[in-house]
Amino acid sequence: SDSPTRKRLREENSESEAEEENVLEENPEPLSASESGEDLEENMEVDYRAIPELDTYEQEGIDEEEYSELSETDRRAAEEELDRREIAESRGRGPSAFMAEEFERDMNYALLSRHRALQRNISTGIDEMAIEEDSEELALDFEDPKGQLAKWIQEPRTVRWIRRNFRRFLLEFRDEHGNEIYHQKITEMCSENKQSLEISYTHLSDVKPTIALWVADEPQVILPILNEIAFEIVNSQFKLYSNIYEEIYVRIKDLPICDKLRELRNSHLNKLVKVRGVVTRRTGVHPQLKVMVFFCNKCGEKKGPIFQNSHNKAEIGLCGNCQSKGPFTLNFEETVYRNYQKITLQETPGLVPPGRVPRHKDVILLGDLIDLARPGEEVEVTGVFTHMFDQSLNVKHGFPVFSTIIEANLIRRQSESDLATLTDEDKYEIRNLARNPNIGKIIVDSIAPSIYGHNFIKTALALSMFGGNPKDIGGKHRIRG
Repeated sequence: SDSPTRKRLREENSESEAEEENVLEENPEPLSASESGEDLEENMEVDYRAIPELDTYEQEGIDEEEYSELSETDRRAAEEELDRREIAESRGRGPSAFMAEEFERDMNYALLSRHRALQRNISTGIDEMAIEEDSEELALDFEDPKGQLAKWIQEPRTVRWIRRNFRRFLLEFRDEHGNEIYHQKITEMCSENKQSLEISYTHLSDVKPTIALWVADEPQVILPILNEIAFEIVNSQFKLYSNIYEEIYVRIKDLPICDKLRELRNSHLNKLVKVRGVVTRRTGVHPQLKVMVFFCNKCGEKKGPIFQNSHNKAEIGLCGNCQSKGPFTLNFEETVYRNYQKITLQETPGLVPPGRVPRHKDVILLGDLIDLARPGEEVEVTGVFTHMFDQSLNVKHGFPVFSTIIEANLIRRQSESDLATLTDEDKYEIRNLARNPNIGKIIVDSIAPSIYGHNFIKTALALSMFGGNPKDIGGKHRIRG
């Protein structure tokens, strides 16, 4: 039970609370203007009174001419013109980091164009897929790769962009005379039953500079994509050409920079290079495995296809059925081969510095490049400068060393006119030397001038370099002149 003191305190507190409530009811505080609010209907008619000097509108910029309603054809033409103008203005943008608002506007424009076409439900000449691709192209700056360039090119959206632009290049490129040169080249290639389509690097860099730059920097990644596009275009024009060849090769010509063999360094690895030299050696033609298919000897399961190239060793791994490590037997019927040949390219004698030994480099020829160059010919090779594992170099040096080769993309033989191009001054000097009675001694002395004496050896070398008219005695014995 509560004590008397606690009861008395509770009674006093209740009496004081009752007195405070009575005081609040007798003297209520007036509400402020902010709490009571503003009467919006008070003097409402004042806002609508007439003021002649203010009740006028500016006439500048107002078109009062009446126009008739546009027809469906005129409206489509106007919208297509606006579309072309918007796309033209969206090109040549600066870095994407500074153009966020412009990218957002371009994306909204592309989506709005697609919405128009779908709402009208009429043929506007704009494919829905093309609109989606244009919106993807506007949303992504392909000239600014994210991360490594090789991985960026292999992205599905980048591959679609490359395929679309290279297809347009082959079908729409025209020279200064307005001729569709690559359409003509495709027709000529098929009429001559060839497999290679030569593309000028100058033309590609003028129209599609980004693709041209990627071809020079990552040819091993982008060239297979270009080969697929060329194959699709050829088969769209010549339906049965795929029965002759299963692949079309894009060959890059007119590469602007020509490197010397002795100047190739690690900075050129996996890049597209162009070199000149003399073919000193050529191997036979061998079949190289391109796509391999194996059989597991334990369970008979087929494993493959396994793709093989010149610089990567294919790994079979485990059997997918019995999980064994083999042995495996090669299925010769389903395995795909390709022609393989190797030539040795040596520096042109005129380009070797005095007192230096000519450098040489092995060149791999595949496909229809086989037997295009013979020993002794001076050729120009455009290809991929790459490396391959060489066990003999590792044993020789005692640490991992890779040998370098060139995988040829294009071979062009130097014509005789290029090898023997003489100016008028050269012809004049040769005629003057021919009149000199001591021309024989001049030629002998010009051979190995740094070596004194040995005139008999020098004379023999000079005579082996020059010849006269051949003699055929009775059609039985031929003597070289």
